[in-house]
Amino acid sequence: MKNPPLHRYATRPGLYFTDDGGADAVVRSETADQVWFCVLEPLDQPSAFYADAARLFNEPGLTFIDQAKKQRICTRRIPSLNLRETLFRMDGPNYGLWYVHVPQAWDGMQYGYRVNGPWDPNHGVSFNPYKLLLDPYAKGIEGKMELDPGAFAYECEIKNGKVAGSPFGPMSTVDSLGHMPVSVAIDDRDINKHMGEPSHPHVPWSKTVIYELHVKGFTANAPWLPPELRGTYAGLAHPATLSYLQDLGVTSIELLPIQAKQSELFLQERNRTNYWGYSTLGYFTPEASYATKQAQEAGAGAVRQEVIDMVRAMHEAGFEVIMDVVSASPPANQAPKARPFAGEALTISRTTDAPKTRSAACTTPPVAATRLISPTRTSPRSPWIRCAIGPNALVSTDSDSILRRRWRVLTANSRDTTRSCTRCAPICCSATSR
Repeated sequence: MKNPPLHRYATRPGLYFTDDGGADAVVRSETADQVWFCVLEPLDQPSAFYADAARLFNEPGLTFIDQAKKQRICTRRIPSLNLRETLFRMDGPNYGLWYVHVPQAWDGMQYGYRVNGPWDPNHGVSFNPYKLLLDPYAKGIEGKMELDPGAFAYECEIKNGKVAGSPFGPMSTVDSLGHMPVSVAIDDRDINKHMGEPSHPHVPWSKTVIYELHVKGFTANAPWLPPELRGTYAGLAHPATLSYLQDLGVTSIELLPIQAKQSELFLQERNRTNYWGYSTLGYFTPEASYATKQAQEAGAGAVRQEVIDMVRAMHEAGFEVIMDVVSASPPANQAPKARPFAGEALTISRTTDAPKTRSAACTTPPVAATRLISPTRTSPRSPWIRCAIGPNALVSTDSDSILRRRWRVLTANSRDTTRSCTRCAPICCSATSR
């Protein structure tokens, strides 16, 4: 039997800018009935899709989802949020993938997905088209979840700061838009973006000494930094900070999770946050709260650039950069009652399976260290990261058994040293070899 021709969108999920000024959106779901790619625009600006989209109105007895099912491209106005949402119906599934070409796309574009399908939480299926989902491959995220009934897939109430409702109850038809973060498109196609980058130090394992730190906590009270740089990526990249780390004699800096995070529900109900970052919301997006106020106000692209500049500065100072990647405890992994739908956006098909999918976290183990490899020193095998088990032992990273090992590092010569690795660094910064 002859195989069918390769489909144009037969690639990994994500958002890909195209040369015609648009973008290809690809997402995986083998059990959804329909998927929409949704673009958000401000109401006080002309729409890029005015000529193509059918206008949706508030009609008695019909929700915007009921109307959207009948249209290929449609748009609705949300005056309370000063937003316009344009929904593109995606084609699929084709080999489990849904896809659509958006005629216009731009750097900084806010977007998300809506997915229709069966509501049967008792059997692990909780599709709800009234909840805007994050793109698990987004390179930027803006906004944060609010403790509001609209952020949950099931009907609930917020009483005295606590969520009252059952995740196995009726499906919520409250729109989540405005109560949760949104994905942000970042155009990083510049072929010259790696020009002039420093080389990766490539410290021998026998000489490696790792210093683990929290980006925010390490410089939060640093007396050598101006107040606006304390607790930020830029503060860690400051010359005085790098000089201090050199004086310690360490060779490699391990960063506690810097991926976008979302605090667990029980913490939100108590007005607390997950300080350490072990509650990942987006594996390809840096945590915005660690950026300077100026970068946060400029948007997701500026936050990402601050991370890129930090890694470059540390490479220039002679440090390797190692990043913790946590797939064991994202919000989608919480108990059913604790899962706000913003967290379940980590996967669109069978949301509770996100940590098990290869593509969700670059095959990372529960806790892993990823060396940020400079693209200027790449070769066909360079994206693979060496994995040492004990002193001076080098093994191939092809072994899945290595990927499952939890690691603990004192120094490279420590007897009980165990390191695991991943194929690539999941933060999509220009200092990462993909």
